[in-house]
Amino acid sequence: DGSGVLSWATAGGITAYWSAYRDSGQSISQSTTTTINWNQTTTATNVTSTLSSNGRITIPSGQAGWYVAHAIGRYADDPTDGKERIYIQHYDTSAGSTLSFGYGEMNTKGTYDTVDAHGLKYLDVGDYVYVQTWQNNSSSANFIGGNGTGFFGYKIA
Repeated sequence: DGSGVLSWATAGGITAYWSAYRDSGQSISQSTTTTINWNQTTTATNVTSTLSSNGRITIPSGQAGWYVAHAIGRYADDPTDGKERIYIQHYDTSAGSTLSFGYGEMNTKGTYDTVDAHGLKYLDVGDYVYVQTWQNNSSSANFIGGNGTGFFGYKIA
């Protein structure tokens, strides 16, 4: 559920961090990029969290810097063909554009496939990050919660 990030972050002197997960599924339509809304936020310290409404972490005044982010996605459905992808997205307010800075993809293997993405990015005040997923193995695969689906990040400098 990401709660280990909180103890590690505070012990390491990290001042801005977040940790969120899903404790229930979210349906992902086939071949459609979908933003994940995180229905459980373990912590959001010195960042602005709207994770449950639009899946975003926004960088507030005084917290610009280098951030590490990690997203883990798990699918409950069991087709054995197609692909599953996860993207960590960054909206850059100064450029007015969105770029991926973390990406993971796998060929579908079966029930409870897990795909993850990691990234390192400089985030400025007003920038925000979020996670999107995509699959082409089922008309409506369930991106599941409670079993490892999460999003966390922390400021390192």
